[in-house]
Amino acid sequence: MGFFLFVATAVALLCGTCVRGRAIAGGHRFTSGSLIESLPLTALPNYTHTCQPSPDNLFHSTCHSLCHRHCHAHRMCRGFTFIDFPSAATCELHSESDEVEPNPFAFFAPMNCSLMEDYDVPWPLAATTLAKRYPDVAEGSLLVPVGIPAQPAPDAHPTFSRVTEGAGIYQPPAHTDLSLPISTNKFWTHLIIGDGMTPIFPMPYALQLEVADDGHGTTSYQVKVSQSGASVEGKGRLREEGRVQYYYNPVLRDIAIGAIEPIDGFAVTSESLLGATLSLRHNGLARVDLPITQGMAYVSARYTGSTPRLSTQHAIVEVVDEGGGVGHLKLTNGQEWRLYVLHFDGSPQEGYVWEREAPVGGEGEGEGGEQRVSSVLLWGERVFSGMVRAALITKPSERAVFDAHAGTWVVGGGIEVPESDDGKTYQFRWTIEGKKNEQALHFALPHHMDILTDQTERTDITLQSQTKGVMTAVLGNVWTMEEPDQHQLPFIFRTRSIDDYYQKEIREVLAREVDAFDIRAETQRGSWYLSGKGMQKLAYMCLVGFRLDGRDGDLTQRCVKKLRAALDCYVTRKCSGPVAPRLLYDVSWGGLVSAAGATGGPDGLLADFGNAAYNDHHYQFGYFILSAAVLGFLDEQWLTRPANVDFANTLVRDVANPSASDSWFPLFRALDWYHGHSWSRGILPSIHGKDQGSISEEVNAFYGIYMWAHVTKQWSLKRVARLILNVNARSHQHYFLLDKDNENHPSDFVKNKVVGLLFENRADYTTWFGDNATFIHGIHMLPLTPALLLSRTERFTIEEWDSILKTHSAGVGPTDPWRSIILAGGLAFVDKAAAYAALKAPLQALDDGLSRAWALFWTAAVGKDRLAPPTADTATTAAAEKPSKAPPKGPQCSPDPAITAEVCSSLPLEKGESVRFDASCKGGMLGCYAQGKACCRYCDTGDYESIPCDDAASASAMQVSQPPAPSTPPSTPAPLPPSSYAPVETPGVCEENLTVTPEVCEALSGALREDERVTHKVRYDASCRGGVLGCYASGQACCRYCEGDGAFASVECGESQGARLPPPRCKADPAVTPYTCDDLALGGEGDRERVVFDPGCDVNKRGCFAKGQACCRFCESGTFQDIPCVANMTTASPPTAASGLVLETARLEQSQQSAAAVPQLISNVPRRRPPQRSRQSAPARQTTGEELHLGSSVSLRWRRRKEGQHSA
Repeated sequence: MGFFLFVATAVALLCGTCVRGRAIAGGHRFTSGSLIESLPLTALPNYTHTCQPSPDNLFHSTCHSLCHRHCHAHRMCRGFTFIDFPSAATCELHSESDEVEPNPFAFFAPMNCSLMEDYDVPWPLAATTLAKRYPDVAEGSLLVPVGIPAQPAPDAHPTFSRVTEGAGIYQPPAHTDLSLPISTNKFWTHLIIGDGMTPIFPMPYALQLEVADDGHGTTSYQVKVSQSGASVEGKGRLREEGRVQYYYNPVLRDIAIGAIEPIDGFAVTSESLLGATLSLRHNGLARVDLPITQGMAYVSARYTGSTPRLSTQHAIVEVVDEGGGVGHLKLTNGQEWRLYVLHFDGSPQEGYVWEREAPVGGEGEGEGGEQRVSSVLLWGERVFSGMVRAALITKPSERAVFDAHAGTWVVGGGIEVPESDDGKTYQFRWTIEGKKNEQALHFALPHHMDILTDQTERTDITLQSQTKGVMTAVLGNVWTMEEPDQHQLPFIFRTRSIDDYYQKEIREVLAREVDAFDIRAETQRGSWYLSGKGMQKLAYMCLVGFRLDGRDGDLTQRCVKKLRAALDCYVTRKCSGPVAPRLLYDVSWGGLVSAAGATGGPDGLLADFGNAAYNDHHYQFGYFILSAAVLGFLDEQWLTRPANVDFANTLVRDVANPSASDSWFPLFRALDWYHGHSWSRGILPSIHGKDQGSISEEVNAFYGIYMWAHVTKQWSLKRVARLILNVNARSHQHYFLLDKDNENHPSDFVKNKVVGLLFENRADYTTWFGDNATFIHGIHMLPLTPALLLSRTERFTIEEWDSILKTHSAGVGPTDPWRSIILAGGLAFVDKAAAYAALKAPLQALDDGLSRAWALFWTAAVGKDRLAPPTADTATTAAAEKPSKAPPKGPQCSPDPAITAEVCSSLPLEKGESVRFDASCKGGMLGCYAQGKACCRYCDTGDYESIPCDDAASASAMQVSQPPAPSTPPSTPAPLPPSSYAPVETPGVCEENLTVTPEVCEALSGALREDERVTHKVRYDASCRGGVLGCYASGQACCRYCEGDGAFASVECGESQGARLPPPRCKADPAVTPYTCDDLALGGEGDRERVVFDPGCDVNKRGCFAKGQACCRFCESGTFQDIPCVANMTTASPPTAASGLVLETARLEQSQQSAAAVPQLISNVPRRRPPQRSRQSAPARQTTGEELHLGSSVSLRWRRRKEGQHSA
């Protein structure tokens, strides 16, 4: 003890000053007194080090590295806290027993940095806790910066600025006073993108900036407010199944907030994590400021020297001034709006009264012939300055509650995660104005109500949200929500649930895959998304090796060597091959974006899956973050290189920067804390708001951050990421994964079991790349990680399988990679043995982010049932003997073990048809693949009379169904079964599986026929149906055996029937197709404007961008009579800056004039893709008038083209 006291005193005297305080580390206290209490010899030798400023101004980074060295030099140190003050930088070391409890008032023994240069040891970030504290960060908060919150290294991330024209990345922020960094994926960002007039959805209200004409020749900006309370449902393609495909809410002008004085500009002047402030201006001076926050119970406007004007698209039935600053409006649509006129301190403001505005000619007449009035003005003796608030009243009892709390309003909100609760609780801290000593009234979403503590008072006031069910009004300026205990998540499941026999089998599969893994082909695919999938595929192969072979096993180390080489290509960028484009630092918004979008190429903002538009960053970067975590776990030495750690830390900061102290990235870019999930849409506007289409890839991102924080010992970040995973799971189960009791969506939509694409204002059972059920459900399953089970519970997965997937995906062929996701993510929880057998089959294609070893390991490990080993005889064979299949439960379908007799008996048959299960069925055999289901066979009736339906005949089924000998070919081809005579809706397209194309079938020609030693020719036949002779060759719909010897001699090969060229592509927006333009006719009968598809459209071309849709052009009508309505197939030019701004900003005023308005056209920028697809194109789909065309097939074609450029 005397020695330590002597050292501390000597250092203090040497540096000439001491700062009083204390530091706690390892449970021991270092005080400024004459004693160091209870300090054993094994304690840390140096609790706190402080560096004074040095002349080179590099003392912060220098001392930070010294903190690393100090911690690494002592065997008891498990982390440190780095505290950065303007005049000094301090680090506190922590032992294993204390998880970072930094005290900014610690006892400092000031030391010159040069005194500590003798530590000649490496400084691995893996042994650190980065908890840099700033004065503006609340003490005890877990929301601390990730790594060193400095500018991303310019050598790794060169800076660039966005431009509005010429070459480069378009769409810089507009109409804003905000400084860097600026949010990109938050609900309000449409206000600062393009013209700023795309709707936003703070919920329960929808708001939209618009230009209004007061009828006197003056136009001004105003904000319309909509709360329809009723959605428009469309059954679309699901009509016959009794399900709803989509629903949305028209954005109406229930009321609009403006002023009679001119307003010629607007700007977003402030932002918070839960809202922003919109300022309406004239000559640069504010007239009306609107604080817009999520869940706002009132629409509030702060007026400065202007006259409030409220208008509506409905007629005003009644306007009443009740006195005391309170009034109300009643409208012809049945709505009652409560109005409040207040001083800035929240007290009522007298001397003003709401009066109807004099009707203007052309507004029409109401009932009884009186003129229709649709606006009111607030008049008084002087120009008004104060607050105007409006709230929708749905029942009389609500008036008193709204009146009581109108004097307190919310102008912003933030998130807090208290350290004291170990990351189990989080808080919304609302910023209040007006009567600050009173509680604000605000709306909560259904998932909030599950976990709000008693500190928040609940009311019986409710309003319907757009897509999140019924919202409930609560009272509280701070909402505290408590999630359940956060158990530790593993990288990979333990092997205790997997029998030794299967562990051995999986290890053999893994060994083959590791040796065959091609780094360049799998992880250098030219885009961040595709390359990331290949990277994580390799990472999980290494984790399977870790479980089966140990960390130091030869198989594991061979895999780790490849993973290290693959990731080093991205850190050093010194590898050959098409690695993903360099990430640039965007000084216009504040974030990392792919350089592919900065080239001015034809894809512009859409390049690299929209990365430059901040689309999908959490999906794309999440794969790399988790892969880095796996490598850091298996190879700790990799973490000793600062560039490696900085690479992953910077990706984390872009995706989910948790601290406002990091001034280089916005807070939680994609994550919406209010909704509990992320939005994948960045700075490309959509009339239905932000959207997300893959909850599983969202989970993967935050799981990756969680595991990265774990291996680098960033304890605060780890606890925040673990909390987010719990918040995600709750939100996903409320709004994306729909069990039978879900009340947040229409009942006929709940039958879909999942929401394919969830917008703020629209829910749709589809994807950006197709309508197949395997796409829609599979995109919410991949990639497979242990964290996915937090959201996708076993109960839901079984329900989803029984309700949808059992019927809609059981017949998907084994060469379709989506089937591997459905088998592992769905069937594995229902019939583990069948899923394992199907995934083990070499013929089963795999998703490009899934290895067979991990698919088998996952399938064997998940669920409650244990995969039974084979028979005892097989289990005792020599180790070198190849394992046999698990014993089948009765006859087993060889092409597809998922098909059982129950599947065949449950097929919806037409009158007169009969089907039985036949395990001997193979592709091409007469009657087989009934309705696309392998081993389901037409029998007894019609053309299948020779095939008995009696189950007893199964023993002779092989003789009946085998192709006859070459000497006895059938004289004529077998006719189609009765159910197959239905006309093909889209000629030339394989209706039973859109992914099957002529090229797929050509690849099968000459191949061995399943397990036979016979080869056959194969051709593409779009008219093929299950049961037809030759159809379902190798299990592929629309591939047909032909000619040659045997049973298929009568089927002519000829040319592939149905092959066709894909339709032209709109380069400005690949989602726009000829069908999109066909649906854009405007106006009434006799006055219809015509539209034609023109892929060469440009904003400088007259008539182009009809209704805001790129490549749609007005023709032969109105002022465009001279433009012919003949499809112009000219080569499209690269989009200009203006076209980038126009994308997805179509105005739909005419269609929004009533609640029964026709469906709005959705924004169609293609941002997603199937995980793995063939490179051929799928056809476009024309919709009915009720359906919404998403342009999904064209989006798929575009993505396939992109992927085809980079695939090996």
